[in-house]
Amino acid sequence: MEPSENPEGRQRGTCLSLMMAAMVAGFFALLLVVATGGWAVYVIGVAAAIFLFGAIHYLLWGRSMLQQTAGDREEDELRQRAEESEDEPPAPGSNDFTRRGAGF
Repeated sequence: MEPSENPEGRQRGTCLSLMMAAMVAGFFALLLVVATGGWAVYVIGVAAAIFLFGAIHYLLWGRSMLQQTAGDREEDELRQRAEESEDEPPAPGSNDFTRRGAGF
């Protein structure tokens, strides 16, 4: 059985990857705190505050703006597709010429 066919196994693998990444990040954060004598706590706190500010900003403004402009983006995609189809050269034999049989 392939891994992509088992959703429970895929979820378990994703969770394990996230936990291992968190453990490695925690180890490096602890190493920084010990190496800098505690000053890294402030740097990590400022970085976390900036990340939190960005996440809140996205949730309040960015997501709603994406939803409001969805129609405009769809119109632009349709317009670009129409322009691309106009720019393509016609395929051989597609010039609306129809052949008639032997009896004209």
